[in-house]
Amino acid sequence: MELARTAVDNGADAFFSHGEGELRGIEIYNGKPIFYQLGNFNRHPFFQEVFNPEYWERAARNRGADVENLTRAQVQALNYPANHDREYFESVVAVSHYNEGVLEEIRLYPVDLKFDGPFVDIGTPHLASGEVAQRVLQTLRDASAAFGTEIRISDDVGIIEIGR
Repeated sequence: MELARTAVDNGADAFFSHGEGELRGIEIYNGKPIFYQLGNFNRHPFFQEVFNPEYWERAARNRGADVENLTRAQVQALNYPANHDREYFESVVAVSHYNEGVLEEIRLYPVDLKFDGPFVDIGTPHLASGEVAQRVLQTLRDASAAFGTEIRISDDVGIIEIGR
């Protein structure tokens, strides 16, 4: 928080953080957005392991399964650390709208990295909708409330109105 606010105090128009895999909220500080954690924008399997047959055989053996019969859940478990649950695969893209250099609105578009998707889609960003979009936006709204930031949810988009 101190680093972000110091950056704004020293002229930054915005401060972004992402990549830790969880949404941590948005603060409007001195009229400038601080995005404390927008999540991951993409996440792909550890390819050196995906293409290593010895790794697959050892991993399958350790799970009591045959390589040919691994389930999608087992494949995900082989490629992502145990702490990478559904929230790690959900994030948001923020689009700030300015009028004559003054921030007026931020639109938040939820992103789904397909935690439950087919293996080829896991980690690839898709615009979220429905249940996933609502969960992402509600999580971000709850996290942002601690900073006094109100997020209105309209359909599958979050909206922060500045100075209204």
